[in-house]
Amino acid sequence: MVDFLIIGQGLAGTSLSLQLIAKNKSVLVLDEEKPSTSSMIAAGIMNPVTGRRFVKSWRYNEVFDFAEKYYQQWEKDFGKKIFKPSKISRALFSHEEHHDFLAKTNQKEYAPFLSELQSIDFEQHFKPATAWIQVKGARLKIKAYLDHSRKFLKRKNAYQRDSFDHNLIKRTDDFWEYKTIKAKKIIFCEGAKIVKNPFFKMLPFVPAKGEVLIIKVPGLTSNQIYKHKCFLVPFGHDHTFWVGSTYEWDFKDAEPSEKKKEELLKKLKQSLKIDFEVLDHYAAIRPAGKDRRPYIGEHFEHEGLYLFNALGTKGASLSPYWADHLVSHLISKTDLDEEVDINRLLS
Repeated sequence: MVDFLIIGQGLAGTSLSLQLIAKNKSVLVLDEEKPSTSSMIAAGIMNPVTGRRFVKSWRYNEVFDFAEKYYQQWEKDFGKKIFKPSKISRALFSHEEHHDFLAKTNQKEYAPFLSELQSIDFEQHFKPATAWIQVKGARLKIKAYLDHSRKFLKRKNAYQRDSFDHNLIKRTDDFWEYKTIKAKKIIFCEGAKIVKNPFFKMLPFVPAKGEVLIIKVPGLTSNQIYKHKCFLVPFGHDHTFWVGSTYEWDFKDAEPSEKKKEELLKKLKQSLKIDFEVLDHYAAIRPAGKDRRPYIGEHFEHEGLYLFNALGTKGASLSPYWADHLVSHLISKTDLDEEVDINRLLS
């Protein structure tokens, strides 16, 4: 018997399982270990301001402060670097956009994150822009985080590789059974697979397919994140970058497509003056919600079945904070925040 059976070891399932174990709860995580999930191919960017109007990310201060402390603590436990503050050098393409940026820098809540670049040592590698600015962000090495977390869970006998079948769940007295596993509660952290979950099919999920490229740019230093026509994020070895990402809401499968590859290549050619080499091409389905807020809570009919999902493109920053929020709810019976509680979607 375990306290919690967690389905999925993406960003949501990992952050939740680690925090439950830290509270001395017994946990078992089941995961298929597919190589191209949205968590595995995400860049892990934590960006405080987004869009042409430089809008501050939802609850960024509290979410980021928690995530920073959380990842730094696990770095110590893993003995590996997984997180670091990262400068995002962003190109602006109109005087109007530049004016909007300058207006934001005069606002107290935005000033700590934004600055204008005066000396640009990489400008010769990119096509002309009206101006370059710098955003104070951060980045999680997601694959390293998930890999080291999996090793930790295995050492705790809290991990099992398995393809989950919802039809095999049974309720017995005060616990749930799945094959030979007995659990007091089951928490679904399945990512995009949630759309096939019969228990939560009433919720309005809006899955989006995303595709990315891995490229090598010999002339470009990989010490920061660049945002021109697309994001270029340092990835693994020197001069290697993650490039993305595309969005597609009407799709037939999760396979990489030539159409989206060409879309990314077009943006790269509009961005870079120098040659690059394509090393790889990935695709995955993002778990997104109707209102771009996480979906958290207990099933309204089946006691002990929970959901932690719909983190969208911001899983690296959102997952530690909202996992902690769910842990408090599970252990201390605190109320769920109305902005994430799935009951908001059922009224």
